[in-house]
Amino acid sequence: MCRKTRSLTLLLAVLLLFAIPDDPSASLPRKRILILFPYESNTPGFVKFDEGFGYMLRSSEEYEFEFYVEDMDLTRFPDERYHQRLMEFLHEKYAGISIDLIVAIQLPSFDLLLKHGPESFHNVPVILYSQDRRLLGDPKSIPGAAVVTGQLDIKGTLDVAIRLHPGVDKVFVISGASRFDRLLEGIAREDFRSFENQVRFQYLSGLPMHELTRYVSLLPEDSVVFYLSVLRDGNGKAFKSPEALTLISKHASVPIYSVSETYIDSGIVGGRLISHLAHGAMAGRVALRILAGEEPTDLGLPEESTSRYIFHARELKRWGILEKNLPPGSDVRYRDYSVWETHRWQIVWVVSILIIQTLLISALVTSLRRQRRTERALKKSADEWQTTFDSTKDRIMLLDRDFQILRVNAAVASSLALPLDQILGRHCYSVVHGTNTPPGNCPCARTVEIKGHEEAIIYEGKWNAWLFVSIDPILNDGKEITGFVHTVKDVTDQKRAAEAIEASEAFNRAVLASLKNQVAILDREGTVLAVNESWRQSAEQELSPLLAGLSPGVSYLEVCRQSVHAPAGLADEVLDGIHSVLDGNRETFSFEYSCDSPSGPRWFLMKVMPFKTPEGGVVISHTDISERKSAELEAQLRREELTHVTRIVTIGELATSLAHEINQPMTAILCNAEAAQRFLSRADPDLDEVRRILDDIIHDDRRAGEVIRRIRTLVKKEIPRREAVVINDAVRETITLVRSACFLEGLSIVEELGSELPTLQCDHVQLQQVILNLLLNSTAAMRESPPALRRVVIRTALQDRRSILVSVRDSGTGIDKDAMDRLFEPFYTTKADGLGMGLSISRSIIKAHGGTIWAENNEGGGATFSFTLPLDSGEQP
Repeated sequence: MCRKTRSLTLLLAVLLLFAIPDDPSASLPRKRILILFPYESNTPGFVKFDEGFGYMLRSSEEYEFEFYVEDMDLTRFPDERYHQRLMEFLHEKYAGISIDLIVAIQLPSFDLLLKHGPESFHNVPVILYSQDRRLLGDPKSIPGAAVVTGQLDIKGTLDVAIRLHPGVDKVFVISGASRFDRLLEGIAREDFRSFENQVRFQYLSGLPMHELTRYVSLLPEDSVVFYLSVLRDGNGKAFKSPEALTLISKHASVPIYSVSETYIDSGIVGGRLISHLAHGAMAGRVALRILAGEEPTDLGLPEESTSRYIFHARELKRWGILEKNLPPGSDVRYRDYSVWETHRWQIVWVVSILIIQTLLISALVTSLRRQRRTERALKKSADEWQTTFDSTKDRIMLLDRDFQILRVNAAVASSLALPLDQILGRHCYSVVHGTNTPPGNCPCARTVEIKGHEEAIIYEGKWNAWLFVSIDPILNDGKEITGFVHTVKDVTDQKRAAEAIEASEAFNRAVLASLKNQVAILDREGTVLAVNESWRQSAEQELSPLLAGLSPGVSYLEVCRQSVHAPAGLADEVLDGIHSVLDGNRETFSFEYSCDSPSGPRWFLMKVMPFKTPEGGVVISHTDISERKSAELEAQLRREELTHVTRIVTIGELATSLAHEINQPMTAILCNAEAAQRFLSRADPDLDEVRRILDDIIHDDRRAGEVIRRIRTLVKKEIPRREAVVINDAVRETITLVRSACFLEGLSIVEELGSELPTLQCDHVQLQQVILNLLLNSTAAMRESPPALRRVVIRTALQDRRSILVSVRDSGTGIDKDAMDRLFEPFYTTKADGLGMGLSISRSIIKAHGGTIWAENNEGGGATFSFTLPLDSGEQP
C-alpha cells in the first residue's frame, strides 16, 4: 500500500512540474519603448543613463519590455534635410510597431521629434531628459512631455577647486562650438558671477583642438581648468566630450575640474559630479508611472540633484592634493593599493607555508644532528660497554640460540677455574652444572618460551653462595631469538643484609626515594609547617646558609632577613622570590647559589612552588647540584685545553716558516759578529764601523726575540682574559708568523686594513689563533692554483658602527656546495692531514666573544672567510 502511495505522489509531482510555464513573464503585458539619442549611444554618459533606466524598468514585475534605440548623430550631421529624412526612416521603420513610450535624450532629440516626428508618434507619451533644466530654455517650448532633469553643481565644483588650491588666481573655462557646448557655457557664465571677486575667468571657447592642447600646456601655476563640454571644436571636428577631455588633460599643466561623473576617467581631479546612472533610474521611475496611466504633463516632476564629491586618487597625487583636505564624505576612486592590501591572504598563505617548510627543514636538520650525536654516543657506549664487560665482577656469558658459549668475561673464567678453550663452544649447562639438562629453577627455559627477560636467585651449594641469575634474549628485527646474555651476580651479602632489614626498611625506601632533596612547607605568612629528614640533616651540617636554624614554627622569611652567613644579596633575592610566589605574581621561582660547607664549596638549586591548599603557602626545595656544576667547569677546562692544543698544532705546521723567520736574524748576527771580529783584529780598527755592526747585531737579536715572543705567546697556556686589542696590530703580528711560509709557497699577502678602528675587548691570543687558522686555510686552498693567482687579501673594516669585520679572501678552488654547511662542524675537514677542529674552535672563540663567523665562495673563484666582533659599548663611535 505504501509503495502505491509513493508512486502516485511521484506522478503528481511530475505533472505539476510540466504544468509550470517555462517563462514566468509570458503572461505579462509587453511594453515597447523607443529611446532617441542625439549623438552616439556609446557615449559614456548615455551608456550610464541607459544602464540605470533599463535596470529600473526590468526590476518591475508588471510588464515585459522591448527596447528600441536610435543613435541620430545630430552633431556630425546638423543638416535639416538629414533630420527630415531620418524621421521619415523612423516612421517607415516603426510603422508596424506600437510604441508605448518615447524617451528623448536632451533637447535636440525632443526638438527633432516635435519638428519632424511622424504622425504615428503624435499620441505616444514622451519623456525628455536633460542634465540641467536650464539647458532646455523656455519650459513653454516643451509641450506634452514629462521633463526629467538633474542639476549641474557648477558652483560647488568651483568652490571645492578654490579651497583645494588656496593660491589660485585664474580659472580657464573650456567649451566647444556645438549648440550644446554654447548652452552649457552660458549656464556656467551665470554661475561664475558670484566668484568674480575671488578669481579671474578666461574662456577658451570654440578653439581648434590643436590650439587648445597647446594653450593648456602653457597655463600659469596659479590657475586651474574648468572643463564644460567639447562636442565640436573650432574646425568643425566632432568629438565625444570625454575623448576631447582626455586629449586636453594629457597636455594640461594645471589641474582640471568638471561636473560629470563620466569625466572621472578622462583626466580630471574631480568635483561635484552628476550621476547619469542615477538620472537613468529617475527616468525609469517616471516611465513606470506613465505606463501605469498617469499623464506626462500631470506628474509635476521637481529637479533632483544627484551630484556628489568624487575625486580621482592618482590625479590628487599628481597635483599634490592631500585626501584629508577633501570635503567630508568624498568618494576617492582608483587608489593604488599595495601588494599587501590586494593580496593579503595569498601572502599570509605563502608565508605560512614557507614558515612550515622552514620548521620542517629545521626539524629534519635537528633530527640529523641528533642522529649523529646518537651514533657517536652509541659508539662511545659500545666502547664503554666493552670495558665494563671485561672489568665487571659479575659473571657474564654471551650464548648463541642453542646456549653454546660464545664469549665470557674474566669473572666467569676465574669462578670456573678453567682455561678459555675449555669454556668457549660448550653448552652453558655442561660447563656450570656438568650436564646438558638445566636445573628446575634455571630461567633459561622460560626465556625461550616468553622471548623476554627472566631472572632467579639460586642457592649454589658447592660455592655456598646465593647467585642472582638473569637471562636476556637477543632478538632480531623479526623478534626471533638469535642468542642470550647470561649474567650471574653473587648476591650473598646483599641477600643476607636484605633479609635482616627488609621489614624495617620497606617503608623508608619508598619515602626516601621521593625525598632526596631538602623540602620544607611554609604557610601563607612564611612560617615553616614541616621539613623532611634531609632538610634537618643539611641544616645540622650547615651545608647551606638558607637551611640553618629552620624547624617547624620558625618564620623562614624572618630567618632570611636576619641571615648573616648568606652571601651579600642572596637573602634579599630569596625573599623577593618567595614573596612573588606567595602573592601569586609568578608561578614558580628558581635560584642557584653557592656556599661553603665542611666538605668544600657546594652548589644548590632552590625552587619555590605554590602549596595549593585553601590556606595557601609555598613548598621550598633545595637540591645539591654540585656534581653538575663540577661537570660544567670540567667541560669548560677541556674546551680550553683543546683550544690550546690546536694552537700548538698550528704552530707545528709553521715550523719551517718560523725557523726561517728566526734563521734570518741569527744569520745576520753571525755575519756581523764575524765582520766585527775582523775589524777588531786590525792594527787600527774603525770603531765607528764596529759600533754600527753592533747596532745591527742588537737589531737582529731583537727581531729574533720578537719572533720567539710571539710563538711563546701562542703556545703558552693561560687563562683566557679580555683586554683592549687593536685589531690591525693583531692582524700584522699574525701575518708575521706566516709570511715566510707564504713566500716559500709563492704566495703573497695583501693587507687592506681600515684606519682609526676602535679597540676591541677580547682575548688577544684567541683572536690571533682565529686569524692564523683562516690564513693557513687560505694558503692551503691555493697550493694547486697558478703562481700568478696565489694571493691572499686580509681586510679589516668598521661595520654598522657596532662591530669590526675581518675577512680573509683567497683565489683557491673555493668550497664545495656539499661541504659549505659542514665547514664549522667538529672533526670535519677537507684536508687529508687535517684534524677538522680549526674552524670549529674558531667558531667557538668568535661565538664566545659575541660575534659571528661564516664562509662564502667568490664570484671569480676562491673563497672568503669572515667574522665580526662587537665593539665595547664605551668604544662605539
